[in-house]
Amino acid sequence: MLYSCKKCLKTFEKKIDKCPSCGGEIKQTLTNEYKKGKKIDYKCPHCRYMRPINFRICPSCGKRSNRCSNCGYILDINFRVCPGCGKKQK
Repeated sequence: MLYSCKKCLKTFEKKIDKCPSCGGEIKQTLTNEYKKGKKIDYKCPHCRYMRPINFRICPSCGKRSNRCSNCGYILDINFRVCPGCGKKQK
C-alpha cells in the first residue's frame, strides 16, 4: 500500500502516524499494483466507492476521476502535485 500526507501530499511506503515533514495526518492512497500497471480496485476520490481503476467515471457518484496529464496517475481531488511523476496539477 501507499500512504500520503493530507497536508503536504508526500507519499510513504509504510503506514506511519504523522508526517515527519509537516506533522499532517497520513491516509491510504493507491496500492503498489497500480504502479505496476495492473487493473485493481480503487477508491473513488469523491465518494470512496471501491471500483475498477480503469473506470474514469464512478458508477456510485457519477463523478470523473482526475488523472495526471503527464503520467496518467489517478489523482485524489486534493492533490496539487502528482505523486507518480511530481508534475504540478491545475
